[in-house]
Amino acid sequence: MRFSSKLEMDIIKKEILGHLLDSKYLFTFIVCSALILLSVYIGMRNYAADKNEYTTGAAEVRRELERKHDPDTPNTSPFLSSMVRVF
Repeated sequence: MRFSSKLEMDIIKKEILGHLLDSKYLFTFIVCSALILLSVYIGMRNYAADKNEYTTGAAEVRRELERKHDPDTPNTSPFLSSMVRVF
């Protein structure tokens, strides 16, 4: 886009600065920036909690599988004990 005169450029700069320095624009910009930062913080906190929950669950499953495959550990499953009583 080519401007024919310096006067047009000055008018455009003045209009843009006028809009950018308007109190409504500044308020909206500050609120949106705060909401973006807040959502990033909450997302990071939720990710850390979910990762911790996953790690804890995976370790529990791993222990359970190791216990089931260990021949020295008695089976304490409630399903197996009820079936043994029936038969």
